Amino acid sequence: MRSLRKLLKSRTLYSLSGGILYLLLMGGCALDIARERVGTPLDIEAYEELKVGESDLGVSLEKLGAPHLIERENDDSETHLWWVHRDLADINFRFQFPVSVLGYRHNVFQYFQGDEQSNTFHLVFDDAGNLLSKEVQIAEDYLELDEEGVEGRFHISPRVEYSFLLDGDADIDDYDELFHRGPYFGLDIGYQPVAPLTLGLNVGYQQYQGRHLEDAQVPTQFHDLELYSAEISVRLQVPFEVFSNIFDYQELRRVLLTEDPALYDGWLLYVEGTVGVTFNEDVPVEIQNVRTGDFIDDGLVLSNTAGVGIEYSLKHMSFRLGGTLRTLDAFESGNSPLADDLEELNIWGVSASLSLKF
Repeated sequence: MRSLRKLLKSRTLYSLSGGILYLLLMGGCALDIARERVGTPLDIEAYEELKVGESDLGVSLEKLGAPHLIERENDDSETHLWWVHRDLADINFRFQFPVSVLGYRHNVFQYFQGDEQSNTFHLVFDDAGNLLSKEVQIAEDYLELDEEGVEGRFHISPRVEYSFLLDGDADIDDYDELFHRGPYFGLDIGYQPVAPLTLGLNVGYQQYQGRHLEDAQVPTQFHDLELYSAEISVRLQVPFEVFSNIFDYQELRRVLLTEDPALYDGWLLYVEGTVGVTFNEDVPVEIQNVRTGDFIDDGLVLSNTAGVGIEYSLKHMSFRLGGTLRTLDAFESGNSPLADDLEELNIWGVSASLSLKF
């Protein structure tokens, strides 16, 4: 019998917003997952200890707790007791037309499934309180509450990226013409409450060496662009097997709602979105070997990242490889005569990370 962590208490409702896909796909996709568990989780081991013809009403109540429903026969010869645990779930995926008209977006495709599972113990006693019969109805994917379980999973993930394109207008030229492409080093700290969702805090450092423009009318040297970022993240990860059973609701329910984050081994697809701030150092510029001020003034700008990739997951670690688009708001122009109107910087890159899970 697999065990469910404390995360799934007697009444648990969680919702995974489609905002992840909205961020990555310009609002065209949305995924909503909701689950509600009602009633006290059923103790399978205690139920199995009860023996017909041997156990009585007092022992049954001591092991199983108070019943949810009691019925008596008209002649009071038999008493029926029920213990009930309800499990309700909805999965709603929709692809909408990206452009809204007066606030309305048409659903191009929508997939919605929901069901309710009732897990029950049914015990029958005679007028003396002796157990006459017992019956159990348990859904296949029902997981018993484990009071000693660990809530969710924590992740520590060193990350490295290589930026292959610095896209954006830096007034006198594109950023890619003024700075060399370079690496990003980061550390992600995350919490995975349920299998498909990880919430995190990402910090990172980037350095892009300034170029020497020998073809300019006068020799110009840009100093390095150094960036320090801190962003909160939301990552959605699902096994590739989901796509081969996309219309099998029971399989989707198992993977998205009942799969234990600690137990899955195999390949996953992930999408990730982050939002936060980035601090940039000032960027001096030299013309004919004479410093003429700062091309970019130091400051704090808003930043966000969208990423998609593949992950191989093991019990205590996982490996990820993907692509990223990191967007930084426009920098503050410095006092150099070369720049007056800087625009946002879009950094395209590939990333790799190793995640330790505990």
